[in-house]
Amino acid sequence: MKELIVLAVHGMGQRKPNFADGLEDKLTEYLGSEVMNKVSFQRVKYYSALQAPQDQLISDIWDKYHNRFSTISNHGRRFFMNSFSDATSLEVAGRRQTNDYMKIIKAVQGAMFTGMDECGFNLNVPVVIICHSLGAQVISNYFWDALNKSNAQVWDKDHNDFISNIDDGKLAYLKGNRVKLMFTTGCNIPLFLGGLAQRECFNKPSTQFSWLNYFDADDLLGWPLNELGPSYQFVVDKCVKVGGLISGNTPWSHTQYWTDKDVYQAFGDHIRGYLSM
Repeated sequence: MKELIVLAVHGMGQRKPNFADGLEDKLTEYLGSEVMNKVSFQRVKYYSALQAPQDQLISDIWDKYHNRFSTISNHGRRFFMNSFSDATSLEVAGRRQTNDYMKIIKAVQGAMFTGMDECGFNLNVPVVIICHSLGAQVISNYFWDALNKSNAQVWDKDHNDFISNIDDGKLAYLKGNRVKLMFTTGCNIPLFLGGLAQRECFNKPSTQFSWLNYFDADDLLGWPLNELGPSYQFVVDKCVKVGGLISGNTPWSHTQYWTDKDVYQAFGDHIRGYLSM
């Protein structure tokens, strides 16, 4: 049986199912197969909930304006739609508790449940989460709905068929009562909350919960979190340098976190530590 669950949560834009392979390979190289064999490594693939409506909208617009848009313009519009529409659509869908938002939360719940299964449904097994970019906001919303919002339909058994037959112990586990660590990279939560005078973090899902936030100074989408307000003071912000000579000194650094040794080794050290507890 596995002894620890790792959830890997991707950022904005189109993603392939193997989006976390680089991270898993680096962790295996650093920690060794014996350690990683104890880990249930789960990828949270929420992108499909947002991708289908975006693709349809782009297709509808292209059908009408293809004689006005160049191929380059169409590809550019598709890039911006796939990237920045994710963020705004996520927030609107979350407030309205739409079916698309339900699919996003189910993606997290499903990955967590698969990990539980691989651990023999031992509800004492610790969970660690690593998020990139928009993935941090996805998990932040996940915990907010689970712990702060009493009327969240995504956690209502009458609305969410995924949890309809899950007992209270497993439901508490899904809500994060064994989550030890949230490790965010290139986190852009301040872009969602910057215009609010009062900003409030979700309640900690467990008493042992900690949050490490890694950001590169050259990454325009990666931000520190302490300055958001008192409820974010428990977050440990760390400014790091990721990427190579070119990528590490440009906004392209946003894509370089998970395969940078300063990041995957720090994350790996926590995995090793929780396994030895």
